[in-house]
This record gives sequence, structure tokens and C-alpha cells, in this order.
Amino acid sequence: MTKNQTYKNRYLWSGTNKKNQYINGEIEARSLIVAKIELQNKGIYIKKIAKKRKSLFDISLKKITLLDISTFSRQLATMINAGIPIIQSFDIIAKGQSNNNMKNLLYKIKNDIESGLTLTESLNKYPIYFNELFCNLIDVGEKSGTLDIMLDKIANYKEKTEIIKNKIKKTLRYPIAVMLIAFLVTTILIIFVVPQFELLFNGFGSEIPAFTSAVVSLSGMFKKFWYIILSLIFLVIYSFNYAHKKRKFKNIIDNYLLKTPIIGNIIRNASIARFSRTLSISYAAGLPLINALIAVAGATGNNIFFKSYFRN
Repeated sequence: MTKNQTYKNRYLWSGTNKKNQYINGEIEARSLIVAKIELQNKGIYIKKIAKKRKSLFDISLKKITLLDISTFSRQLATMINAGIPIIQSFDIIAKGQSNNNMKNLLYKIKNDIESGLTLTESLNKYPIYFNELFCNLIDVGEKSGTLDIMLDKIANYKEKTEIIKNKIKKTLRYPIAVMLIAFLVTTILIIFVVPQFELLFNGFGSEIPAFTSAVVSLSGMFKKFWYIILSLIFLVIYSFNYAHKKRKFKNIIDNYLLKTPIIGNIIRNASIARFSRTLSISYAAGLPLINALIAVAGATGNNIFFKSYFRN
């Protein structure tokens, strides 16, 4: 494993061995040249070799999840507690990863540490996976010699956070499913059922009531311009997701969500629970209260709570 190596590429090869028997297989190497050298050293005459294509459905290319980071924290804590050097620990953990994205990340951090950076400085380069709270706790652990304890606390914290998140998702799953089913049923009624009522009224020769006429017109418009309406719906969803990344818009949405019946209470209680648990861990780790509050504010998951902590 060289200093600048990330995870190895995979190559498919075919050729003959020393007994002139046809063989084929798969090899991991940093580059095509290294793969050829390794095969030649094994006495294999290469006839064909090519980099293995990455499938869209390859389970080894999953996104890095909170559970991946939590598992990594616990594994690193165990190894440091056992007296294994940190560089060797990263090497062992990376080799055991089934997710190549996680393996790549760990090798990058390992290379940064080998180049002279501290673990905290290395993690700070990847804020999407290691937030300010994570890095602050690691920094305290490095300076106080309790890195294994801090890593274990982080793993426990992230696991509990994931449990709360899953509970919230389960709570919201039912009302979301009901709304989706209601939307589908309404769409089917408008497209297929309402036109039959129009034919029925025309068959009686009677005048269609105003409200029914409006629904029939809506049905006709939907059948005629369905592709435009669906495009607008997707455009609105995309625009909402894009705008939600902007702080001002996010403030408006987060404030509205807190005032929403039932959902507002769930979000409020979850934010308070995350704040309390995170502050407890930060303060117990030895972070000054001001620094702890700054790190904890972002963990609430709601901009309104974030602003209120700094305002007070």
C-alpha cells in the first residue's frame, strides 16, 4: 500500500500459466501496469486484461451512510484501545469495507495522516461525513489522550441518532402513504370516471351543474395536457429541493413545519432530544460551553432552533 493509494481498481484478465494451461480471473491493483507486473511475477502470460466496469447496481458503490461512519468510529476505537497504531488501524478497517466509497474515503484520510496531518485535520477535509461536532470531539480526544473513549462516545451518539431518525420516518410513513394514495385515486377518478358522468348527463339531455361542469373541464384539461402538468409537478419538486438549500427559504419552511399540527411536535421533540444528547456528550468530553453550543446548534436539524441558540 503506497502513500498516495486509494482503493485498488479491479481488472479482469485471461492468459496461460507455466504449464501452458488457459486460466482467467480478477485482480486488484493501483493501475493496469501494476496489475500486469503482479500477474507476470506469478508466472502468468497475459493474453487479455481490462479494467472491470462498474455496474450501476454494484452494491460495493453504495453511498456512505451514518451507519458506515458509526461502525468506522467503533472499529477505530477498539483498535486504538488495543494499542494498534492509527495508520495500521485505518489499513485494517479499509480492507474490511464492502463499500468501495467508504474504503476510498478511509485510504484518503490515512494518506493525509501519513503526510503529517493530525486525525482532526484529516477529518476536517471531509465535512460532509464528519461535522464540526465530530471533529471537535476527536480534537479533544487527541489532545487529552482519550481518543478511543471519544470515538466510542461518537459511535453511541450516532447510533442513537439513527434510531430516532428511523422512528420519525416510521411515524411520517403512514400520512405520506395516505396522501399519495389519495392523489392517485383522485387522478384516476378525474381521468376515467368523470368523463362517464359527462356522457350520462348528456344522455339525459339535462344541463350539467356548475360544479360538475368545472370538474369535467378539469378532467378534459388533464387528459389533454397531462405531460405539461406532470412536468410542472416535477419542476416544482426540483425547485423546492434547490431552494431548500438556501438559508432564507429553509428558515421559512422550518418555521412552517414547526407550526404544522402533529408533524410540528414530532420535529420539535426530535430537535430538542438531539440538542440535549449532543450537548451532554460535548460538555462531558471537556469542550468549553460556548464551543459546545456552536457545535451542537447544527445538530438540531432545524434552522429555527439553530438561530435561537445564537440569538440567546
